[in-house]
Amino acid sequence: MIEDQETIELIKAVNDFAVELFNDIQAKNRFIGKTLSSITNAADMGKNFENCINNLYAKLEELNPQNVDFNKKTLFGSGYQLYFKKVKKEETKVSTLVNVLVYQQDILKRDNTTLKIETDRLTEIINALNSKYVEGEELQNRITKKMAELTEEKERNYYNENILLPLKRKMYQIQQMTTVKAQNIMTLNIVQKNNTVIIQNIDTIKNITFDALKVLAASSKARYDQNELLKCYKNTELRLNEANNQVKEMFPENNDKIIELKTL
Repeated sequence: MIEDQETIELIKAVNDFAVELFNDIQAKNRFIGKTLSSITNAADMGKNFENCINNLYAKLEELNPQNVDFNKKTLFGSGYQLYFKKVKKEETKVSTLVNVLVYQQDILKRDNTTLKIETDRLTEIINALNSKYVEGEELQNRITKKMAELTEEKERNYYNENILLPLKRKMYQIQQMTTVKAQNIMTLNIVQKNNTVIIQNIDTIKNITFDALKVLAASSKARYDQNELLKCYKNTELRLNEANNQVKEMFPENNDKIIELKTL
């Protein structure tokens, strides 16, 4: 066994190398794992989003005026009246579905904030690992330089087995951890981008849906008002005709004038 001061220092340097960093990373890994466990399940969120969209478009399709027979008359009212009532009723249901989407959107926004924090934390870990790897290379250069000065094969074997190889194992571990962390960042970035796409789609759907509802509500009200106005006009015309007939009966000698007056 070699017991010179430089050898003792190198052994201690290898034993202490990256120990503190590895312990720190383990602690951060536990914290990251706990934080990411609170992230919404992407598959469940995607399924909920799809269901909401399908229900939303189904409701809008039900309100499509092209599918309505406005001339239809039932015990509950005319086609105009039924359509107007249906728009008002479905408008509440559609608003509820949109609110569900907005709620999911808020969850995804919070998730993205968490993902950004954890991505930054992983980036810090990678930077620390890279920095430590550079230190390992410098320490390895010191060891190989010392080995080159040794004259006995036994001493070189001792250095190789007890100093150089343990250092290389730690450096390999650093490389493996760096690769894993980089893959984790890629995964988190993919999740974050997918969330962003859904968030943007919800914004688009909100705008389109509310615009469609406004158009449908205005259209149904216009149709309803037009129908009511037409009914009032017909009733007024009927009353005028009745009044005209009554005048004719009361003043038969003026029938010609009354007819002329009517045809003006």
